[in-house]
Amino acid sequence: MGRYKYTTDQLWIFVLALITGASIQAAYQQATHTRNPRHAYRWLDSLMAKLIEYRTLLKRRTATLIAALTRRSQRLQLLLPTLQSLFALLGQQPCAQFQLHQQHRFM
Repeated sequence: MGRYKYTTDQLWIFVLALITGASIQAAYQQATHTRNPRHAYRWLDSLMAKLIEYRTLLKRRTATLIAALTRRSQRLQLLLPTLQSLFALLGQQPCAQFQLHQQHRFM
């Protein structure tokens, strides 16, 4: 994400809010406690850019993905089931666990 600072906890809150049905803007606001959601789509684009990497880790660890969640956005239909499976696999503090296992940033 370049010069923008965020914690893995903020990222976890953002993704968890999306998985539970929050809008992209609401999820970003919940994670960052800011009223300006201008970076929300940048976060989503960064997550989408890592989708293959997330799926590769899942493929190595488990044979199946969760059935696709019904969402308004096709991008979220691709991304959220993968992240939900990845987070279930990694357990507590999944963003930090991913970084530890993969030796590079989650997003």
